[in-house]
Amino acid sequence: MPGARIVIFSPTELVRDALGLWLSEAGHQVTLCATEDEAAARLGAERVGAFVTAELLPRGRAIPTLSALRARSPGTAIVYVDEGPLRPARETLLPSSFARVIGVDAMVAWPFDRQSVVTAVDRVAGKAIYPQPVPPVAAD
Repeated sequence: MPGARIVIFSPTELVRDALGLWLSEAGHQVTLCATEDEAAARLGAERVGAFVTAELLPRGRAIPTLSALRARSPGTAIVYVDEGPLRPARETLLPSSFARVIGVDAMVAWPFDRQSVVTAVDRVAGKAIYPQPVPPVAAD
């Protein structure tokens, strides 16, 4: 049975691929996104159990961006995974207290591993199952 639908956003291919592999092996349905626009399109197009992001949002954009995500996809959990030394130089680490204030449901600190990522996503996505729609039955 499939796990939750997960959208993963990271501009770093290595991180994106590792997160995708680990979460798909854990039974989740994974969509990988390399850009913010790709992620926004996926989040707007389907019901998603969790949005996993390794991209830090600058403090000036974090609250409006996550508020917009919450408005578009209420109930979608947000998991932040710190890329550590792979993080682009332009970004600064959000303190965990600030991340919680802006609406991140779970954080996975550097150095992260398969177990910490899967545990965090499972906890907040609740291993949500999305059954196939039942076709309507014609009246006799």
